[in-house]
This record gives sequence, structure tokens and C-alpha cells, in this order.
Amino acid sequence: MESNTMESNEREKYPTPFGVSGLGGWLIFIQIGMFLAIWQTIDSLSKGMQLINSEDWKLLITETSVRYHALWEPLVSFKLLYSFLYLLFIAIILILFYQKKAILPRLMIILFSVATAYSFIELILTYQIPSVQQSENNIMIREFIRSLAFCAIWIPYFLKSERVENTFVR
Repeated sequence: MESNTMESNEREKYPTPFGVSGLGGWLIFIQIGMFLAIWQTIDSLSKGMQLINSEDWKLLITETSVRYHALWEPLVSFKLLYSFLYLLFIAIILILFYQKKAILPRLMIILFSVATAYSFIELILTYQIPSVQQSENNIMIREFIRSLAFCAIWIPYFLKSERVENTFVR
């Protein structure tokens, strides 16, 4: 008897929404993206730690080295710190995502905005290093443009989607 009362209280507290709801539809792409982001971030952290433990790192931070630049150490430290915090934030978001918490749409907007801001800051700082300016590598520019595109697509989706509104209600 007590179990039925708890279930009815849950149903009253979180009534079944009208229209589409659930973690299907376009939200499948968000789920896939978050798991890919976890994998990419772990890979980035791993590569950053490998760099710090390599001979190349010593060349980048030794003032007498030809490859030295004063920004390398703070830039790599900034990237590692960001990656760790980003990984932690995505893990929290995934938990809240599957719990269908009402705060999730706001957190996703924050995630996309912070990722775009980070991408821009990293781009600006990295291009202050002459050896990077001279290279033809445009990966960071593409990453920044990709972040802008994600914001342009997914922020309005999380603000306007009926599925998002009906799913994240707890």
C-alpha cells in the first residue's frame, strides 16, 4: 500500500507531459556527443600529461632553447586545468541528464558557452607564440568555428524544444 502511495505522489509531482518527451529525438545526438567529449577530453588530458613528461616539454620551457616561449607553460597548464574541469562538468551533466533534472538545459547552455569561450581564449593565446603563427595548422580555428556552430544550433534547441521542456522536469 505504501509503495502505491509513493508512486502516485511521484506521478502528481512529475505529471506526464503532453507532447513529445524522453531522451529520444535530437537528444540522442547530445548523448552521443557527451560520451565522445568524455573520450576526447580523456585523450587530451593523456596527451598533455605525456607532453609534460617528455623531452619536448623541457625544450618548450627552457629559456635557452630555440623552441622556448614564455606562454607555453601557462598555456599547457590552462589547457590541462580546463580539460579536467570540463571532464568533471560533463560527468555531472550526464548524471543530471539521465535523472531528467530541470536544471539540465541551463547547464547545457553553460557547457556550450564555456567551451566556445575556452576555444577562443586558447586560440588567441596560442597564436601569440611565433612558431604557432608560422605553422599552417588551422585546427584551433576550425575548433572555434565548430564551437560557434554548436552554440548556434544547440542553445536555441535547449531553449525552445518541446521535447527538452517536457523531458527535463524533475
